[in-house]
Amino acid sequence: VFEADGGNAIVVKAEVPGMDSEKLQIETFRDRLTIRGERSIAPPDESFRYHRRERQAGEFRRVFRLPFEVDRDSGRASYEDGILTVRLEKAEEAKPRSIQVGS
Repeated sequence: VFEADGGNAIVVKAEVPGMDSEKLQIETFRDRLTIRGERSIAPPDESFRYHRRERQAGEFRRVFRLPFEVDRDSGRASYEDGILTVRLEKAEEAKPRSIQVGS
């Protein structure tokens, strides 16, 4: 997780190797980002048996608390070579505002 564009956006990178991008779900709510997915590992045929398997199969869910609320309509995600990259813009309500002092 790191901030981008002078703190007006945040980028989250997650390693999720062997996933089908259609099985990844990304949700935002206020200052939370949830990444869910399901990895299935099917043997090549019925006679195949694993002796050791490094990757786990099944569902996973990871919730990140972000340093600010995000604009839920600004999210972009890409998945390449097992790396999921999610970019979220800071919500307008979370950006600093200038207040004029009246005389």
